[in-house]
Amino acid sequence: MKKQIESIIKNDDLFKITFYPQNINHDFDEHQVQSTTRFAKWDNDCGFVFKPKTKNVSPFVKYFDVEKNGYRTATTKHRAVFISLDNQNYAWNGV
Repeated sequence: MKKQIESIIKNDDLFKITFYPQNINHDFDEHQVQSTTRFAKWDNDCGFVFKPKTKNVSPFVKYFDVEKNGYRTATTKHRAVFISLDNQNYAWNGV
């Protein structure tokens, strides 16, 4: 059985993260939704948030966006978050 990404990823790992933005316009059909892929780095401030403190917020991954040089979140509101690390692909849906 393949290990879960949260038990594999460690500080200084570089990876690709793909997710569907939470703020999607409701006038688009589901099949028109575009995913976002970012290059990221994992550190002590990153994490997998299974149960957000705010009501009506889906589980999310907090990661460091290398290109934007800042922390961002990838939500599971519309679909799972996909992480590509060391030529392995992982789907994380927050459960």
